[in-house]
Formats: sequence, structure tokens, C-alpha cells
Amino acid sequence: MIAEYSKVLIKSMNRIGTVVEFDDRKTDAIHLIELTDTDADDRMVWADADDLEELPPDVFPAIDES
Repeated sequence: MIAEYSKVLIKSMNRIGTVVEFDDRKTDAIHLIELTDTDADDRMVWADADDLEELPPDVFPAIDES
């Protein structure tokens, strides 16, 4: 299930973003997505739940300070 802060692909736009809010008061939930795949076109868009594909979260290696 897609939750807040999930990394998602918006299939219709072929863009990647992060879910920042969702409205599930209707039968089909809509999600507010912050597009994060490019710095040139950062913005927020609403997307239907059926237009989203959840992606694995980004994993960053620990910083070795030794």
C-alpha cells in the first residue's frame, strides 16, 4: 500500500516523486506528489492511486568516518 513518503512512479507522466499527502475521503484516493527526479522541473502534482507504482526507497551507504 502506498503511504506518505513512499517513492513512486507516476505512470502517465513517467516521472518519479515522493508522496507528501493523500486524500482518501473518496472511493479512489488521490495523492499529492513532489516530483524529485530532476531539479529543472520540481513541482507538486495530484495523481490518482491507480496511476502510481510504488518504487523501492533510496538506500544510501553509511559514511565511514574512521
